[in-house]
Amino acid sequence: MKYLKHILSIVFVFQLHSIAISQVDWNSIQFPLKIKDDTLKNPFTGGINAAQIGKIFLNNDTQKDLVVFDRANNRVLTFLADSVNKQWNYAPLYENFFPKMSNWALFRDYNNDGKVDIFTYTNLGIKLYKNETPKNGLPKFRLIEAPLLSKGFSGRLNIQSQSIDIPAIADIDGDGDIDILTIDTNTGGTLQMHENRSTSSDTMIFTRINDCWGGFDFFACNDIRFGLSCETKLRKSTEYARIQHTTSGALLTFDFNQDSLTDLLLTKQGCKSAYLFENKGSKNLNPIYNAYDTTFNFADIALRQNYSAAIFKEDVNFDKIDDIILTYNEPVNNFNENLQSSIHLYEGENINSWKFKKHNFLQESMLDLGEYSSPIALDVDGDNDQDLLISSTKFIDNKRVANLTLLKNTNTFEQPIFEISDTNYLNFKISIYSNIKIVLSDINLDSKKDLVFIAQYSTSNTQEIYYIANVSTSSDYQFSSNNTSLFQAKNASSLHIADIDNNGYEDIILGKNDGSLEAWGRNSASINYSLVTDSLAGYSSNYLQQQPSLASADINNNGKTDWFVCNNSGECYYALDTILYPKSPKWTKSNINLNAIAVNNTSHLGINPNINIIALDTSYQLIAGNISGGIQLFSTKASSKLTNPEESDFVNLYPNPAENFFIFYAEKNGFITIYDALGKEYFSTNITAFDKNKINTTNLKSGIYFVKFINSTNKNSIHKLVIK
Repeated sequence: MKYLKHILSIVFVFQLHSIAISQVDWNSIQFPLKIKDDTLKNPFTGGINAAQIGKIFLNNDTQKDLVVFDRANNRVLTFLADSVNKQWNYAPLYENFFPKMSNWALFRDYNNDGKVDIFTYTNLGIKLYKNETPKNGLPKFRLIEAPLLSKGFSGRLNIQSQSIDIPAIADIDGDGDIDILTIDTNTGGTLQMHENRSTSSDTMIFTRINDCWGGFDFFACNDIRFGLSCETKLRKSTEYARIQHTTSGALLTFDFNQDSLTDLLLTKQGCKSAYLFENKGSKNLNPIYNAYDTTFNFADIALRQNYSAAIFKEDVNFDKIDDIILTYNEPVNNFNENLQSSIHLYEGENINSWKFKKHNFLQESMLDLGEYSSPIALDVDGDNDQDLLISSTKFIDNKRVANLTLLKNTNTFEQPIFEISDTNYLNFKISIYSNIKIVLSDINLDSKKDLVFIAQYSTSNTQEIYYIANVSTSSDYQFSSNNTSLFQAKNASSLHIADIDNNGYEDIILGKNDGSLEAWGRNSASINYSLVTDSLAGYSSNYLQQQPSLASADINNNGKTDWFVCNNSGECYYALDTILYPKSPKWTKSNINLNAIAVNNTSHLGINPNINIIALDTSYQLIAGNISGGIQLFSTKASSKLTNPEESDFVNLYPNPAENFFIFYAEKNGFITIYDALGKEYFSTNITAFDKNKINTTNLKSGIYFVKFINSTNKNSIHKLVIK
């Protein structure tokens, strides 16, 4: 099949994150995608499950931009504000400048310098990143305290906030600095107030003033007990004693009724309403809450709501009135929720009135297929271009089911335009399966690629690998109505099929949750697989490299197989021109990072990878599915435009292609760094402004390289270089 040789079967599973801007092997791209007659604004963004939303200056204009932290995969997404068209434009190049975050993140200006800082979770409580972005520069954050401490009843102790909760971080007492209100980690129903008593704007000195702020205990849904006396850490009686805090909650403080007093919004897992507590006292430091309200116009947030919703208050529709955004606030979907529509927008009508607008804010502008998306490319209709087939877990007919979605390229191979052609391809709604991953391989050796998938039973950890035969008699794909089982698996996180030992038969490789690679070998035309090794290529159980995802391709076009593997933290390694078995190759760390802010964790949350490298146009693309149900695209095409937000001064590179040297001309001093297509750095050299800088390339082999230029004002650009 034409172009099939470009399809590099790489299966990792994940929400592939934007490659760091300092690296040049892949650039984030967008191809047009239509749903009916509408063209999506941000189609290949990666999807969102559990959004936490804030605003921050990213590109040095006068409009605050949008930052989304998705706790489902510990991923940051950045969107630039377009106030003229009143829309948010996905801008992934900024994502790499954000620090490592997990579980929750709140974006607050703690020192009133006009730069929004980041408070986020740490195992010890709360940590703070200070925004030190230079004037007209790129975002820059520095960890200044981890964990935050507070003077309590027995000295300075960590401010505790559980990973499942979201605290309130705001000027709660009205004195102009940031205070912190947390849900008590023991009771789960009372609040601890940490007052900032610092006299300097650039420091925070917290004192825990009580452990039942507001004088109430959220004992259960609609069972809220008022009148607690807690100035001296004492309860009126012991009736409020309870088991350890186990359910999640979220807090938001603001002046709801415009009386200059701090009111409180609270959500709790299992409760079907948000709760509003209005301050009936005369102080903010020690408010009086003696009633709650669930009748205000965004109390019933129209969710099934077995979980807690996170609450955010930001102007996101450009009318200068704050809106209310409620989002799914669980790291995994244990509650059978529709995560294609999990960002609920209530637009502000005036200061304290909001009207429901939509259930899929931001998600409406992107391809979001629920959860666990897994993409492949195939010319399904034989028209000599590449279409996309995506497996995912969707919410259909009030249940989560496995599903296949077909995106057809309706334009040309060189300039693809995709349209959603079939949202239930092959009638693949199979409710007993979830978290399916798909690949192509000629299983029955008839010279046609069959559809292979691994599926997990909804009721257990058992997985089974099947194939569906391609029965087409021409160059298109026609799949059988029957699937055939190959073998069962367990605890697999990724699927890849390739010949690991050069015996002429493709083997099945499973990435495992525990960090190992498990290989099932095939040795004959008979469709039989047997376990070869549970530690392929040196990958055995290791919590620092959970969910490894393997890929193979002849990326340097020399007829030999190159291998790539990425793990749960987003780190990637490669081994060129080799086999994986029986001898383990030497892995070299790539500068590719699938998630610039990813952190190692032992719960398998976040990265559930599934990646292919394909050719959708005249270059290679890295296409990635992920736990959040979206798709991301990255291209090997080097752009003459900046990866920095601002345009660079004029630069020129010639001759191109080059043989023994090239000339690099720039209008500012700086330096260049040369990389190959895998991200390997070769050398750097200084550039003198307005000079014809002659760069020797005699030590570079023939091939494609990338030249990154950083000038004296820290602007950078990337340029493609071909060496003959």
